[in-house]
Amino acid sequence: MRHCLLMILLACAALASEVDAQDRDPAFVPAQGWILVRETVETVQADIASYTEYLKTEDPTDTFRIELHPQADGQVALMFPDGFPATDLAGLTGWVGSPCRKLTPAVASAWIVAQDGAAYYLESDPTLEVLEDETEKEARDGCREGGGVLYGASSAGQHVRYDIRNAHLVTAETGTPYRKESAPARSGAPVLLRAAIPNQTARPDDGLVLDTRTEPERLLAEAFHHCKGLDNIGQNTGRWVEELWFWLQAHRADVSKQLWNPAGRAAIAAAKATATTEADKACLSRLEREARIGEIIHE
Repeated sequence: MRHCLLMILLACAALASEVDAQDRDPAFVPAQGWILVRETVETVQADIASYTEYLKTEDPTDTFRIELHPQADGQVALMFPDGFPATDLAGLTGWVGSPCRKLTPAVASAWIVAQDGAAYYLESDPTLEVLEDETEKEARDGCREGGGVLYGASSAGQHVRYDIRNAHLVTAETGTPYRKESAPARSGAPVLLRAAIPNQTARPDDGLVLDTRTEPERLLAEAFHHCKGLDNIGQNTGRWVEELWFWLQAHRADVSKQLWNPAGRAAIAAAKATATTEADKACLSRLEREARIGEIIHE
């Protein structure tokens, strides 16, 4: 009788796993990893529910199982038996430890093996950024729940920084060192959740792909992107166009100032030497002149 019951339970578990996989595109390869945070199981359940609600769209979704394993030291390990999208592993880590949503958030730690096999340790930053001219309440009101930065390192020891909002992993000079992974205790009866995540095959950039460009090269690419945006809206009219134009100008100016140094000027010169269109050359010439005279050129 007990043997029959066990076989039924195993069959049900296999069926549930098949149901979860039915709506996933076979072309998508999830990342592997897990998250550790000092929270109650109930809080983590609420965090996962609010994260999936935040991501909710009308697009197709993939369903992933998440197991919550309470640890003896009061922490909770989030395990992903089906794997999980790399950007959402990082995004959920930041969400659980977000100062936007919690007055005293715990630091959430994640060990992630990306699709290319690179292994990273990342942890959330519980500090709420408050500018000099604003109060903590104002900073919290304007805080972007889905944003934030994770700090950590690769298993090879390279310091990294991950911008959640832009899904951008870059190298860093200093930061949080790699924390050796230790196997979490597994509960015999973990809390099992199912998370519906927007279809990842629609996001070909999903993954923790380390951007190995130098800081000047990354800044130049951003400034150039804003230049192209200004060119694209130049022939349009309307209130929204005017607002977008000022936004692009402000951000282009902010990035341009960060290139006013020898490394920045060298990056601009290298890009200008390979530019092929007049519009690209004009943008780079403007950045080059600003870096030379140390002043923003206003149109």
